[in-house]
Amino acid sequence: FPSHDNQTVRYRGQITPISAILKYQIEVTEIGVKTNPYIKADAFVIFKNKIIAMIKNIGLQFSETT
Repeated sequence: FPSHDNQTVRYRGQITPISAILKYQIEVTEIGVKTNPYIKADAFVIFKNKIIAMIKNIGLQFSETT
């Protein structure tokens, strides 16, 4: 899973605790099973039907524990 892809994070505006409900959308861009299973994805934070934050190339790798 070692990935050398750059991770990009962008934010628009500020959200306070009393603002409203935030929605999160995850779009899986890659699934692999090399040494350990992994996924890569792009994540979006949505407020009032507008994307206010975006994270590109976020990853999660599963590993066995002992």
